[in-house]
Amino acid sequence: MDIPEGRILVHQHNPDNWRLRNLEKHPIDPNWETGTYSKCHIGFRENKRLKVNTVVFDLVIQDKKSIIRSAFVVKKIKNGIVFFDSFLFADGKPLEIPEKLFPTSQSRTRHGNIISDKDSNDLLEDMRAHSYNEYPVGTKPFSINQNDWEKMILTSSKCKDEQHFCYYRTSSKI
Repeated sequence: MDIPEGRILVHQHNPDNWRLRNLEKHPIDPNWETGTYSKCHIGFRENKRLKVNTVVFDLVIQDKKSIIRSAFVVKKIKNGIVFFDSFLFADGKPLEIPEKLFPTSQSRTRHGNIISDKDSNDLLEDMRAHSYNEYPVGTKPFSINQNDWEKMILTSSKCKDEQHFCYYRTSSKI
């Protein structure tokens, strides 16, 4: 597969478990259950330069470290919704994103911080060699408790049609 680039998107996580989405501030995206990215980071989703086969790295901040929670490859973009059919998920110790790819002093951008195709492929290779497993959309990662998974599904399905206000400012520093 020809990967044109990678995009790093920072997300909120559950305060008690970095693997889970924050059900109050960030309940929907990335939606591993449905293979969609439909509410958060509108500048990313509606960016005309976003390409199919772009790798999206789902980053969360844990103990002041930028860690990769999951990643997916964009398969389709339609009406501002990004679709994917599988995802890599950190079932063990997560990788910290290298400082050269996401400096802690760097501002987050609304389109996602762009990294090269080579860096994207290298990161994917590291993830696969590390503690990340690949799952088809709709499959619960084994490191997520069944009750937590069901709660995420229920919460995201309830707020799909609501206005979404994730915690995001373009001037934020990590």
